[in-house]
Amino acid sequence: MLDILDFFDIHVQKSIVTAVVYSCRYLTPADFPKIKEILPHIRALFGRSDSALVEGAANILYRLLNSYVYKADILEDVLDRDMVDAINAALMPGSGSPQISPAVFANLLKVLTAGVRSSAKVTMTLFEADFQRTIYFILTGVLPPDEEDIAKGHTDAPAEAVIMQSLGTRTKEQIEEVLNLACELLPPAPQGEWCLV
Repeated sequence: MLDILDFFDIHVQKSIVTAVVYSCRYLTPADFPKIKEILPHIRALFGRSDSALVEGAANILYRLLNSYVYKADILEDVLDRDMVDAINAALMPGSGSPQISPAVFANLLKVLTAGVRSSAKVTMTLFEADFQRTIYFILTGVLPPDEEDIAKGHTDAPAEAVIMQSLGTRTKEQIEEVLNLACELLPPAPQGEWCLV
């Protein structure tokens, strides 16, 4: 259904996306070859200007990855670099993507966290996509300094008031999910030793 989406007006497009969201419940690994065919269409939905279509894409992805949460190979196929870039654009305001609701925002972070927990390849994909900049932005409200700024010595940290203002606009669930994702991206602590530096 998603391959013919552009032929319909916006109301029909929303209905089609909603139907796809509902059809993505309880998928089996045998269904994945069919799902793989529509992944480019789901990715394209993240680039739409209508927030309902972007949220529909996020909900499709959330249901897909809930169905395949224990299948690392499938998660790696779904969360490839192009999909991570599309998710990153949806999470970053000012990137041309429409604003998404706090619940859908948190669900996208849950999707990424599940992928990182299941697969080292997904973790590397997030690092390659420079996703740590997005996490920094979500938590502080400002973009981190570029490598050029760091080389010049301009590494001013955002003021506490800016950080608190940014966190004040986020829901509890959003903050929890972005911190979960950040913790999953961190390397594991040394085992059996206490290291206090």
